Amino acid sequence: NDPNVNIALSDTVTLSSALSPVAVSDGNGGAILLWSRIRIHGQRVSSSGNKLWGPNGTIVGETNDPAHLAFCINPTAISDDSGRTIIAYGEYQSSRIIAASMVKSIVWDKLICFSSTGTRKNPSICSDGEGGAIITWEDTRNGSTNSDIYAQRISASGTEMWASNGIILCDAVKNQTVPKIAPDGMGGAFITWSDNRASESRIYAQSINSLGIAQWGPTGMLICAAGNDPAANPRIAATSKGEAIITWTHGASGTWDVYAQKVNLDTTLWTTNGVSVCNEIRTQWKPEIVADGFGGAIISWQDSRRISFNEEDVYAQKINTNGVMEWTQNGVPVCTQPGNSGVPQRITSDGDGGAIIAWEDRRNGNTDIFVQRVNISGSTMWTSNGVAVSTAPYSQIGVTVIGDG
Repeated sequence: NDPNVNIALSDTVTLSSALSPVAVSDGNGGAILLWSRIRIHGQRVSSSGNKLWGPNGTIVGETNDPAHLAFCINPTAISDDSGRTIIAYGEYQSSRIIAASMVKSIVWDKLICFSSTGTRKNPSICSDGEGGAIITWEDTRNGSTNSDIYAQRISASGTEMWASNGIILCDAVKNQTVPKIAPDGMGGAFITWSDNRASESRIYAQSINSLGIAQWGPTGMLICAAGNDPAANPRIAATSKGEAIITWTHGASGTWDVYAQKVNLDTTLWTTNGVSVCNEIRTQWKPEIVADGFGGAIISWQDSRRISFNEEDVYAQKINTNGVMEWTQNGVPVCTQPGNSGVPQRITSDGDGGAIIAWEDRRNGNTDIFVQRVNISGSTMWTSNGVAVSTAPYSQIGVTVIGDG
């Protein structure tokens, strides 16, 4: 538990760089951690910190573009809490594929989507509730300036359940990008994305059932179209069966704010264009979200209200199932340590109605990793401005966080 040391998951001395880490629970107090290094590599770490898949991990994803060898990148994953994990990933050189694998350490690894036309990237994944997964991504097979949203359901045995190369969730004009997904609890999913079919970026969403049938028309349902300012960076969390909460950033450059909307299988449930989560001065942006276990959610974000855009803090807010804020207006401070500039942050449930939030922190000059717990009532539980997770020399980046149960 020494923030100056930490546990090395991979050998960076003799091998190439390890990038874009993500983590899921192994269901036994430990974690399965994944990263990009030409292929997708993985390591399982026990609750006592022992590495279970060798000193440098093991390859868990190596499906390639059929035409050439390329780097596998951007893993995203879900776990069934039995040590079994499904991973989705893309490739770097031409971005022509989406692939997936099941790991325990590895069960299957296969192409989900390939086309020699256009690119496929930014996969996002959720459970289908039956041991398989639903994967969504952005896809330009219909034109380089016309990125659409596609999805595929894959069973626990690795069988594609929907149409080959995926089904289309939105084929509106212009670009739909960076989709995020959450399960609907009935074998389907909710998907949200940024959409510039109009003059400014807006937030749209789609509901898809277990058979791969889109429920909200061929181009999805409008979530936010307020004013002439762009809305972007949506995130989504399943909050109960058949319901989810979407959060996003809305506003002009330098004055972005954070909003949220709840959806069920039929419609939006809160105020048109969403409820305000934080509209403080200057900028609040890049929100992250986790369900609170009571039909609501906790949202965290980067915040420059204290001084200026070149210093950012971390704030959080709890929103209940009715769209009412339960903590201090415009959020509670998680970290307001002077000296930070840009603090990418991630959030997970603490299992008791609160959240654990981790972020990149520059208070010491280099980039370090800090963490804070906020309880159900909005009080920070650990050291003021966070506990150091890693203060090793040089920089630590690409933070990811999960609860240990």
